[in-house]
Amino acid sequence: MTGLDIGIVIGYFLVIIAVGVYSSRKAQASSDYLVAGHRLGYGITFACLSAVLLGGASTIGSTALGYRYGISGIWLVSMLGLGLMLVGILLVKRIRELEVLTVAELLTKRFGAKAGVVTALVSALYTMMVCATQAIAMGTILQGFAGWDSAMSMLVVGVVVVAYTILGGMWAITLTDFIQFILIVAGVTLVMMPACVHAAGGLSAMGATLPSSYFDITSIGFPTIVQYFFLYCLGALVGQDLWQRYLTARSVKVARRSGIASGAFILFYAIACTLVGMAAAVYMPGIDDAQLVFAKMADEVLPTGALGLVLTAVLAVLMSTASGTLLASSSLLTNDVIKPASAYLRTKSKAVAKEYLEEDRMLLKASRRMTACVGAVAIVVAVWLNNVIAALDASYAILSGALFFPIILGMFWKKATAKAALASIVVSSVVILLGLGLMGTTAVEPIMIGLAVSGAIMVSVSLLDSRIKDADINKDDL
Repeated sequence: MTGLDIGIVIGYFLVIIAVGVYSSRKAQASSDYLVAGHRLGYGITFACLSAVLLGGASTIGSTALGYRYGISGIWLVSMLGLGLMLVGILLVKRIRELEVLTVAELLTKRFGAKAGVVTALVSALYTMMVCATQAIAMGTILQGFAGWDSAMSMLVVGVVVVAYTILGGMWAITLTDFIQFILIVAGVTLVMMPACVHAAGGLSAMGATLPSSYFDITSIGFPTIVQYFFLYCLGALVGQDLWQRYLTARSVKVARRSGIASGAFILFYAIACTLVGMAAAVYMPGIDDAQLVFAKMADEVLPTGALGLVLTAVLAVLMSTASGTLLASSSLLTNDVIKPASAYLRTKSKAVAKEYLEEDRMLLKASRRMTACVGAVAIVVAVWLNNVIAALDASYAILSGALFFPIILGMFWKKATAKAALASIVVSSVVILLGLGLMGTTAVEPIMIGLAVSGAIMVSVSLLDSRIKDADINKDDL
């Protein structure tokens, strides 16, 4: 990398921090900090929804999968895009009607405080893990481009993300997402992908050089495709990071149309990154660590200036997802754990009440402090794990397996009960964590077993509860 390329990256960091400082003036209330006051239109909602999913898995992961399997590498990100569209089509109207800010708040209203707190903790773990995957990817990119130490790279970029998220919350994320979306389109789809395909001799040369399996849409394997559906599509349906972005839209109509358009763009982006990986398989075969493919190809085929633009675009992708999931995690912990706890304390002591979250400004202050804490933990986890796909698989396994049935049935099935929801979340979470520990984070079985356990408990306990209540009512009538 030349001084010009490094200067472009540093300049981008300074712009992002400046946006955070500016946004801090707009985030004067907790609703501004958490959901940007529900005021966004089509264009910026589309950009924000797209940017939040185009993270480490979408960019580094899809390129690595394209390098290993060919066009079949699009499945991971395609399932994320499908989940994004389904939230807009099936759920967003109901979410807006319930007037909730978080996934956990929905279950609190439906099933009580215990279910809400447990959901908040599980969802916060998921969003924090996704944030950590972005830090891992950022470290990998800077290591590949600039030769920096991976851990130091995670720390530097992580501090920048945490700083602007603390300052401006969702307003800062919204403004930076719009900038980052433009950089994504320009850097990855208009510069990087065409340059890599050209370096490999064009699509015809790639077709003649690569094995036929690289052009088979199912070559990654049917079990893996099924795994991606259960992990990423179902996970997206109940993900706090997506819900929070949808809630920034000024209406259900805006949210729904923006979500459908965003899902389509994400599929296009998946194809672009997969083609980069396929081109690398022709141009640079034999790379041991597929996570470094994107960085190595960019370093080889891009001229000075363009390299800095693409590096900035990729970092923008990762920072966008990192900031969104960081805010989602801190929102869950503040809104659904600390706030209820403070309310409980107020009932016990009038003296304590003044020190907690009775006023909105105190909730805003607590949100910023929690963002700092979650950000620090995410950076530590990133340095410890240092594997994008493994960390993402683990986080989505917990989310999909433990929360999908309680949330969806809680929204649409009147017979679902609080006991069933709490038991379903706790038992399935334990089953999934044990399965991941015994079988590894890439195993399909833990998520399948977790979903089966969660659904079975949710339905059976709810029906049993309903029968017991009906029996009690009949006894009272006698």
